[in-house]
Amino acid sequence: MKTKLDNIELEVSKKLFGKTTKIKFNGKTISVRNQTISKTINILKSNYELIKAHYISNLSKSQIPEIDNAELNTLCVNILFFYIDQYSRWKEQYKKSNYEITFYEKDFDHPTTHDIIIFFMQEKHPENWESISAKYIKMERNIFNEYWINRQAYFNK
Repeated sequence: MKTKLDNIELEVSKKLFGKTTKIKFNGKTISVRNQTISKTINILKSNYELIKAHYISNLSKSQIPEIDNAELNTLCVNILFFYIDQYSRWKEQYKKSNYEITFYEKDFDHPTTHDIIIFFMQEKHPENWESISAKYIKMERNIFNEYWINRQAYFNK
Protein backbone atom coordinates (compact mmCIF):
# COMPACT_ATOMS: atom_id res chain seq x y z
CA MET A 1 0.00 0.00 0.00
CA LYS A 2 1.35 3.40 -0.90
CA THR A 3 0.99 6.34 1.44
CA LYS A 4 2.08 9.93 1.16
CA LEU A 5 3.67 12.25 3.64
CA ASP A 6 3.08 15.55 1.86
CA ASN A 7 4.78 15.02 -1.52
CA ILE A 8 6.84 11.97 -0.44
CA GLU A 9 5.56 8.53 -1.31
CA LEU A 10 6.28 5.54 0.94
CA GLU A 11 5.36 1.95 0.35
CA VAL A 12 4.03 0.08 3.37
CA SER A 13 3.42 -3.66 3.10
CA LYS A 14 2.93 -6.69 5.29
CA LYS A 15 5.28 -9.62 4.88
CA LEU A 16 3.46 -12.75 3.81
CA PHE A 17 2.82 -15.08 6.79
CA GLY A 18 4.63 -12.75 9.14
CA LYS A 19 4.23 -10.13 11.80
CA THR A 20 6.53 -7.70 10.05
CA THR A 21 5.43 -4.55 8.25
CA LYS A 22 7.93 -3.25 5.71
CA ILE A 23 8.36 0.42 4.85
CA LYS A 24 10.18 1.42 1.68
CA PHE A 25 11.50 4.88 0.89
CA ASN A 26 14.21 6.12 -1.44
CA GLY A 27 15.71 2.67 -2.06
CA LYS A 28 15.81 1.76 1.64
CA THR A 29 13.61 -0.70 3.50
CA ILE A 30 12.96 -0.93 7.22
CA SER A 31 10.81 -3.35 9.17
CA VAL A 32 8.40 -2.77 12.01
CA ARG A 33 7.23 -5.83 13.92
CA ASN A 34 3.82 -6.48 15.43
CA GLN A 35 2.12 -3.49 13.81
CA THR A 36 -0.71 -3.50 11.30
CA ILE A 37 -0.31 -1.53 8.08
CA SER A 38 -2.90 0.95 9.34
CA LYS A 39 -1.12 1.43 12.68
CA THR A 40 2.24 1.76 10.91
CA ILE A 41 0.87 4.46 8.61
CA ASN A 42 -0.56 6.32 11.63
CA ILE A 43 2.83 6.08 13.37
CA LEU A 44 4.57 7.42 10.27
CA LYS A 45 2.15 10.31 9.82
CA SER A 46 2.06 11.44 13.45
CA ASN A 47 5.84 11.30 13.85
CA TYR A 48 6.40 13.02 10.50
CA GLU A 49 4.07 15.89 11.45
CA LEU A 50 5.88 16.32 14.78
CA ILE A 51 9.29 16.42 13.11
CA LYS A 52 8.17 18.77 10.35
CA ALA A 53 6.50 21.19 12.78
CA HIS A 54 9.70 21.36 14.82
CA TYR A 55 11.86 22.29 11.85
CA ILE A 56 9.34 24.76 10.45
CA SER A 57 9.46 26.46 13.85
CA ASN A 58 13.28 26.49 13.86
CA LEU A 59 13.43 27.91 10.37
CA SER A 60 10.77 30.54 11.07
CA LYS A 61 12.67 31.72 14.14
CA SER A 62 15.89 31.98 12.15
CA GLN A 63 14.06 34.14 9.61
CA ILE A 64 14.79 32.16 6.50
CA PRO A 65 12.87 34.03 3.82
CA GLU A 66 11.79 30.99 1.83
CA ILE A 67 11.63 27.38 2.94
CA ASP A 68 11.98 24.77 0.20
CA ASN A 69 9.07 22.53 1.20
CA ALA A 70 10.11 19.58 -0.96
CA GLU A 71 13.57 19.64 0.62
CA LEU A 72 12.16 20.04 4.13
CA ASN A 73 9.78 17.13 3.55
CA THR A 74 12.57 14.86 2.29
CA LEU A 75 14.81 15.76 5.24
CA CYS A 76 11.99 15.09 7.70
CA VAL A 77 11.30 11.68 6.13
CA ASN A 78 15.04 10.84 6.32
CA ILE A 79 15.02 11.64 10.05
CA LEU A 80 11.75 9.78 10.52
CA PHE A 81 13.03 6.72 8.65
CA PHE A 82 16.15 6.49 10.81
CA TYR A 83 14.26 6.77 14.10
CA ILE A 84 11.38 4.47 13.16
CA ASP A 85 14.01 1.85 12.34
CA GLN A 86 15.81 2.43 15.66
CA TYR A 87 12.63 2.52 17.75
CA SER A 88 11.27 -0.67 16.20
CA ARG A 89 14.58 -2.46 16.86
CA TRP A 90 14.59 -1.30 20.48
CA LYS A 91 10.96 -2.30 20.89
CA GLU A 92 11.84 -5.79 19.68
CA GLN A 93 15.03 -6.02 21.73
CA TYR A 94 13.56 -4.69 24.99
CA LYS A 95 10.13 -6.31 24.99
CA LYS A 96 9.50 -5.79 28.69
CA SER A 97 10.08 -2.04 28.52
CA ASN A 98 6.98 -1.30 26.36
CA TYR A 99 9.11 0.94 24.19
CA GLU A 100 6.88 3.08 21.97
CA ILE A 101 7.57 3.91 18.35
CA THR A 102 7.29 7.64 18.98
CA PHE A 103 9.69 10.42 18.12
CA TYR A 104 10.84 12.00 21.37
CA GLU A 105 11.57 15.70 21.80
CA LYS A 106 15.07 14.88 23.09
CA ASP A 107 15.88 13.25 19.73
CA PHE A 108 15.94 16.66 18.03
CA ASP A 109 19.16 17.39 19.95
CA HIS A 110 20.74 13.99 19.36
CA PRO A 111 24.02 14.06 17.40
CA THR A 112 22.67 11.48 14.96
CA THR A 113 19.76 13.78 14.09
CA HIS A 114 22.24 16.59 13.53
CA ASP A 115 24.37 14.30 11.37
CA ILE A 116 21.38 13.43 9.18
CA ILE A 117 20.71 17.14 8.68
CA ILE A 118 24.34 18.02 8.02
CA PHE A 119 24.98 15.20 5.54
CA PHE A 120 21.73 15.99 3.74
CA MET A 121 22.64 19.67 3.46
CA GLN A 122 26.20 18.90 2.34
CA GLU A 123 24.71 16.98 -0.56
CA LYS A 124 21.98 19.50 -1.41
CA HIS A 125 23.87 22.74 -0.74
CA PRO A 126 27.63 22.18 -1.07
CA GLU A 127 28.29 25.94 -1.09
CA ASN A 128 26.45 26.92 2.10
CA TRP A 129 25.54 23.74 3.97
CA GLU A 130 27.05 25.07 7.21
CA SER A 131 24.73 28.06 7.53
CA ILE A 132 21.63 26.08 6.49
CA SER A 133 22.48 23.21 8.85
CA ALA A 134 23.03 25.63 11.72
CA LYS A 135 19.56 27.10 11.18
CA TYR A 136 17.90 23.68 11.14
CA ILE A 137 19.79 22.62 14.26
CA LYS A 138 19.13 26.01 15.86
CA MET A 139 22.74 26.91 16.62
CA GLU A 140 24.61 30.13 16.16
CA ARG A 141 27.08 29.78 13.32
CA ASN A 142 30.23 29.96 15.51
CA ILE A 143 28.81 27.33 17.88
CA PHE A 144 27.88 25.16 14.90
CA ASN A 145 31.44 25.44 13.55
CA GLU A 146 32.84 24.22 16.90
CA TYR A 147 30.23 21.47 17.02
CA TRP A 148 31.19 20.30 13.51
CA ILE A 149 34.90 20.25 14.37
CA ASN A 150 34.09 18.04 17.37
CA ARG A 151 31.90 15.75 15.25
CA GLN A 152 34.69 15.34 12.70
CA ALA A 153 37.07 14.44 15.51
CA TYR A 154 34.53 11.86 16.70
CA PHE A 155 34.22 10.36 13.21
CA ASN A 156 37.99 10.26 12.75
CA LYS A 157 38.95 8.58 16.05
